[in-house]
Order: sequence, then structure tokens, then C-alpha cells
Amino acid sequence: MPEITPHIGLKKPLVRETADISVINDNMDVIDSALGDLASVPTAAKTAAGAITELFTNVSDGKALIASAITDKGVQTDANDSFAEMADNIEAIQTGTDMSDATATAADILAPKTAYGAAGTKLVGTMPNKTGATSGYTTLNDSTQGKDAKIVSLTDQHPDNSVALTFIPDKGYYDGVSSKARVRLWGVNPRYVAAGNPLGWISDAASTPLVGTYTSDANATNADILSGKTAYVNGVKRTGTIPIHSGQHYPSLGYNGSLDPGRIYLRVPEGWWDGNAHVYADDPNYIADNILAGKSIFGRAGTANSLVYLSSPNQGSTGGSTDLVILKKFTLSVQAVIRITYTVRALNFGLSNAQVYKNGAAVGPLRVFYNDEMKYSEDYACVAGDVFDIRLRTSPSGNSVFIYNVLVTNALTSPVGGSVDM
Repeated sequence: MPEITPHIGLKKPLVRETADISVINDNMDVIDSALGDLASVPTAAKTAAGAITELFTNVSDGKALIASAITDKGVQTDANDSFAEMADNIEAIQTGTDMSDATATAADILAPKTAYGAAGTKLVGTMPNKTGATSGYTTLNDSTQGKDAKIVSLTDQHPDNSVALTFIPDKGYYDGVSSKARVRLWGVNPRYVAAGNPLGWISDAASTPLVGTYTSDANATNADILSGKTAYVNGVKRTGTIPIHSGQHYPSLGYNGSLDPGRIYLRVPEGWWDGNAHVYADDPNYIADNILAGKSIFGRAGTANSLVYLSSPNQGSTGGSTDLVILKKFTLSVQAVIRITYTVRALNFGLSNAQVYKNGAAVGPLRVFYNDEMKYSEDYACVAGDVFDIRLRTSPSGNSVFIYNVLVTNALTSPVGGSVDM
């Protein structure tokens, strides 16, 4: 039996064996299979030795480039270092800005802003931010009646009647715009200083200095001052209570139109009026439909026409008939929306009908009634010259049906003029 090589399994004939061509061919197939298709190897060289050499060269060149790049970042690296060594050197590369020369501490940074110090440590600022804040100081402590600890000195500066105040501001950042320091100067208040004496300038934009306002002869009360306004009376601050009526409409407290012809008296609410506000009174009857056309009341033109009204209390009747018989007929000479109201009744119990016609055509519903008295009301639009009639009938022979109390009035809008011919 031939020996078998340990790696790819080639057959080695024994010394005493005769060479066998099939064994040689099998070994060739095994070697060819182990090498694979060298044409598909992703190298320029397509032989085993050439491909291995080319791969080694590329790896060496790549390591040299990586080593050079790592060295350029401040960590010395050799091209012959292992990949593990190179990985460690990459981890050791210093990134970001060099902060070794930083000098700020947390107390140098506005709270609660953050920054990084010399050691790369993140610092949270502790400096008080006085932006938009007002720091208060007083020349006389409320509880002890002593000087505030922040006040250094308060000296009399004769002969200009002023005082010089020196104080220590609270620790922190002041933006020079919205940061403020407020000092309470006890006894220095306009209402305690004689009228006309200057106290000082209240702002850079002020055109005149603040002056004393104390007086002893004022007599106004809160009810003498406009609401929201304040004034000092004998050194006491008073807030006004007089109601202000400005640019709006206010209901009156009542009215009387019966005193003088052509005039309405309105009770005006108490207060100050700016000349643009109005006082009003409500009356649901003050509408154009209640004012005759051609007339106006306080600027409102009337549209009512007293001529558009007719009534016919007279009774009309017809005997038994299968056809509707005209019992009431009228012509309108105006344009309007009218309401026709009429009452019907049959003499004896029997089926009866009534219906409104306009210009010869039925426009109203066919009403059905018996011997009970029935009242109907219907609305119609009309123009001048329209002819309306009301027709009735009753079915039993010898029976009679009646219509009476016919009334025609304005229904929705008043006409402009004209008359009704019944």
C-alpha cells in the first residue's frame, strides 16, 4: 500500500512498487484541486508564488502607510510593528484641541455654562449671572434699623443738598444693559420732599430731574381722580376710581322719549368720556318696518307703507259644487310679500275645499274641512298687477260653504308704494 501525504493526501508508491500511471494522475488531480483556479485570484500575478509575493508586498506597503499616519499624529509607530501594536497606538492618538494651556476654573465661567479645563475636565460655571436681575441695597436695614452690610458710606455733600453713596455690588457678571442695582434711600421720596426741590435724574432718557411733590393744601379724593391714575394728597398716594369711557358703546341707565317731541333723553353712566364713546338705548320696535316710507327717525329711513293692507269681513258663500268657485278676488298694485288670512266653514257636515289662486293658477295647498270653522294663513310674493282669488267648493248637493274675515297684510318685507284693490 502506498503512503499518503499528511496535508493534501498524495499517494507515495513504496520502493518495491511499480509506478502506476493512474496513481500519478490521481496525485495530479489532487494538486490541481488544492491550488484551485488561479485565474480568479484578485492579484496581478496568477501563479501561486507570484500571488503570495504580491500579497505580502501589499500588506507590507499598507502597514508602512498606517505606521506613517499614526506617527504623524504624535505616536511613534514602525512599519514592522504588529497589527495589535498599531491598534494600541491608534487608541493613544490625542484628538480634539490642545487644552493644556487653559487657565479658567469653574468660578471664572458663567453659571450654568460649561467649558473644558487644562486637564480636559469638563467644568460647570459657578459665576453668578446678574443679566436681567436687580440687586437691592438699603441705607437702613428693615429689621435692625442699621446700615446694610453692602453700604460702605453715605456722606453729606454740602452745599448742593446731595448725598454720596458708596456700596459693594453683589458678586457676579453684569451685562451693562439689563443688570441693575437698586438702593433704597430712606427718607428720600418725592412725597416727603417739598414740592419743586430736585431729587435727581431717574434715567438717562429723562428730560427733567425728579422733584419733590409734598403738598399740604390738596383736597382731592379717590373719587375725584380717573381710574388707574394716581396722585398724592397731603403726602398720601391716592388711586383714582372715576370710570373711563373711551371709544366704545355703553348702554344708558334709562331713557325718556315722552318729554319733548322729536327728542329722547338718555341717562349717561357716571364717568369720564373721551368724546368718541357712545351711549345707547335698545328698543326692538325701532326698525325700518315700523317707520313710514319717506320718513326717518334719528337717521333711520322707514320702509313701511300703510296702504298695503286690506280686509274683507263680508261673507261669501256657494252651494254644492264639484268645481272650485271664486268667492274672493283682489288685485295688488305693489311689490311685496303678502300674508293672506281667511276663515271658512261648511253649513252641514260634508267634505269641503278651499284654495288660493294667483293669476289664474293654483298656488296654495288644497285645504280640506267639514262643518268646523277653520282659519288659514299663507304667504306669497307678488308684484304690482298680480291677481289673487280664493276658491271654495262643497260636495253634498244642497250644502253651503262660507268664507269670511279675509285679511291681506305685509308678511316679510314692506312694499315701496302702491295700493291694494279688493
